[in-house]
Amino acid sequence: MKKWLINGLGIVLALGLALGGLGLMEYLLEEKRTRALSASGGLDETGLSLEMAKPGRERRILTKEELRQVLLAMQGREVPHEPLEGQLSMEQAMELGKSWVEELCLAELEWSGEQKYHKMDARLCRKQQESSRENADILYSYWTVSLESREIGAELTLHAVTGQVLEAKLSFNKVGWEQEDSKYLCAQVFSDEAVWKLLDHYADSFGLEMDQILLLDDDRACKSLNQGEFFAVAKTGSSAFSIWTDESTVTEAGEENLLYLSITLEDH
Repeated sequence: MKKWLINGLGIVLALGLALGGLGLMEYLLEEKRTRALSASGGLDETGLSLEMAKPGRERRILTKEELRQVLLAMQGREVPHEPLEGQLSMEQAMELGKSWVEELCLAELEWSGEQKYHKMDARLCRKQQESSRENADILYSYWTVSLESREIGAELTLHAVTGQVLEAKLSFNKVGWEQEDSKYLCAQVFSDEAVWKLLDHYADSFGLEMDQILLLDDDRACKSLNQGEFFAVAKTGSSAFSIWTDESTVTEAGEENLLYLSITLEDH
């Protein structure tokens, strides 16, 4: 009996030491990770908080100063990289891109019909200036998401942590009618009012104070934010599109509408 009790106490003591050692190891690893983030990714020289997104936490948007620093960092040579902890995965980036196109753009432009994308792609990158080392902070990366359906094409630049759309290029066309082996595409026309409304919703997505200033040119609308600190810009244009036949012959047939949206630090 005494021997059994001693053996039992020995087993309990061994388990306790093992669990304690495991807990101590996890604590030390967490401390090491925290110190590494503080040195390279937790806080940068501007004092910006680069707190990582955690599962279950509501996605935040960039603060005014963070957005300014992110836009300033969008210059230089593009450097692809793998997702870091706290950044969106490829699947998340593509889903956010699809939702943004369909729930914001297409809804505001009164575009009917569900899109079936036959091409989807995403790349995670950051910019590196020639005269400086690569900036590894997680807030300075972005996803480029490409979507293409029969009727629309989208090239989006999404912030790698928040998923906010920093820039978008959208092309629109619709199948007007079909005759035997040919498909004729015709461009969808959007009113100025629809584009202005979309610009308002796009500008509002950054959570900044919107000024009552709307600058208008023939093909451009520009919304001032935070008393001219930022500008949300919508540009329209067009490009040629074609007719495809079963014989793979291509004949220029007309134009498709293009729409550009961006957030910038300058009115240009």
